[in-house]
Amino acid sequence: KKPPPGHGVDVWLFKNNCNYIFDLKTVQPNVGSWIRFLDQIHNWYWYFYSKHPTEKVIAKVIFPYNPYKGSFLDNTIGHGAPMEHGAEFLSDNGFWHFITDNSNAYSDIMNSFKQVRPICSQIICDFVDKQLSNKV
Repeated sequence: KKPPPGHGVDVWLFKNNCNYIFDLKTVQPNVGSWIRFLDQIHNWYWYFYSKHPTEKVIAKVIFPYNPYKGSFLDNTIGHGAPMEHGAEFLSDNGFWHFITDNSNAYSDIMNSFKQVRPICSQIICDFVDKQLSNKV
């Protein structure tokens, strides 16, 4: 049967003869969220092995970026307990490094956003100006 709403898999990859299933989460979870995340991962393992008992799977919760000036883990309530960083959840560079095999992937992505920001801002301003001038 299908998982309940909010408990589905966001990303499913097959890499090096292993299935990887990920759920992308907000980067500032509440204290009670960590237990629900762990429960969700356990349910994924049970469901996966009921369908594919001979295949390998790794399930993790993903926090795709870091909103803090310091380390994500150091700034996360309880450091993510009861979940284990790396084994059960990944954040910012850990996730992007896994996806791309590039140890600088996260900083490359963030730098690209910084580079296009002025261009995107100008496009938005031009659009708004045009919309406003059309209404006059």
